Amino acid sequence: MSDLSKWNSKRYTEAANFLRRMGYKITYKGNDRKTFNQRGIVRRLYERKKSFIHHADFNKKSKDRDFGGGELDFAFVKLSAKKRKLAKKYGLFSSEQFTPNGVFIEKAANVPRKNIVFKFTKDGLVRRYKGLPTGTETSLLSSLIVRIDAVKLAIDPKGAFDKAIGQKDYDSLLLLVNGFRFKSGVYVDKNLFTKYLDENLLPNWIKRNEHRHKSDEEMFEEFADIFHLELIQ
Repeated sequence: MSDLSKWNSKRYTEAANFLRRMGYKITYKGNDRKTFNQRGIVRRLYERKKSFIHHADFNKKSKDRDFGGGELDFAFVKLSAKKRKLAKKYGLFSSEQFTPNGVFIEKAANVPRKNIVFKFTKDGLVRRYKGLPTGTETSLLSSLIVRIDAVKLAIDPKGAFDKAIGQKDYDSLLLLVNGFRFKSGVYVDKNLFTKYLDENLLPNWIKRNEHRHKSDEEMFEEFADIFHLELIQ
């Protein structure tokens, strides 16, 4: 994917169409010499979002992602200015998931977008499947995505994880990494889950990334942006 020579006019046009759908102001046309210089912009933006596009339900060439016997893809959910502001304010998604007019949210691949309700609440983002076609099965019928408080994380990591999970009802807990469900991060017991986050995930991540940050505050903000918790209900 890093060799520009492998990108022909057709591929640039396809990428530009995806980006326009996601809200980017792209005017590139494959047969228009006046927009030829936009190829670099198209390529850079596509590379930034390709991990989502490759699994997006609007991409006919997309590949579903296996997750515990089930298949996952991404729904592209358009957000009003108000909802986008709320999502940003409450840190419900990684910054990588956002585009100019929406956000990528992972879902069961066998469920059409029209059968999924996404609702913002004071506790987080609720994802609920409704009106499923006969014979459709999914073990993720309803879930709640919650954020981790970056300020509390710097002072008391275990307390920050406990606070994010709280006393909410759930059957199992999942870890999200830039919006992707983490395959080895499925738990039923809250104590084991917070123990893993506090004693394994966080210290190992800090060890690999602390050299890139000017302050602890910046470092923990990045961690809270990348990692979210999902409660399967």
